[in-house]
Amino acid sequence: MESLQSKNVSLVSLKENFNTSTPQGKFMLTIFAALAEFERETTLQRQSEGIAAARLAGKRFGRPGLLVPDNFNSVIFDWQSDKIMALEAMQKSGMKKTTFYKAVKKMKEA
Repeated sequence: MESLQSKNVSLVSLKENFNTSTPQGKFMLTIFAALAEFERETTLQRQSEGIAAARLAGKRFGRPGLLVPDNFNSVIFDWQSDKIMALEAMQKSGMKKTTFYKAVKKMKEA
């Protein structure tokens, strides 16, 4: 609103019946802005409380963990001992390239 006022622009609302070029209109706009800010902060507070309660109840958020197929260890063993190429290992395990290499990295870290 300050940038509009610096350009001599005022807001006239026919529905709420106020004009920001008058002191009463500026007051009403300030009230509306304060109410909107209060509602937003209240919503954020409720949201964070709900998330905290869900976490305490054991709810997990985000993407599911990486699922590896049952044959993954044998496929990795064959790949690392140069019996099969990486592309064939990906096809046998049914994984895409990025998922395959993430699973290999996670397996090495464990």
